[in-house]
Amino acid sequence: MSKQDPINSLGKGFQEGTTSIEKSHLIFPILFYQTLGLTFVFGNQESSSKVMHIMVNSDVDINNININGAIPGMSFVEAESKLGQKKRKLGFLPRMISHTKSNI
Repeated sequence: MSKQDPINSLGKGFQEGTTSIEKSHLIFPILFYQTLGLTFVFGNQESSSKVMHIMVNSDVDINNININGAIPGMSFVEAESKLGQKKRKLGFLPRMISHTKSNI
């Protein structure tokens, strides 16, 4: 998802800003949709930059989220029936690090 995707889907009712990692010099651009309680965090300022993280405000009722008819708790097939089929890319999944003893 690039920076333009949330704008195309959710409209222009956002504020632009930046956020940082605590105790870090790294700063990331954001789009903040106050009425939706969503903050999209991007890797850099480029328009092609991908979303790294989506934050949901604590005052948002996560049981009342509805994106074009897709709601929490739906199966993939149910959500896809509401949102339509989109091209999917393999994303990053964090690896679990094994803390086993090495024989080195």
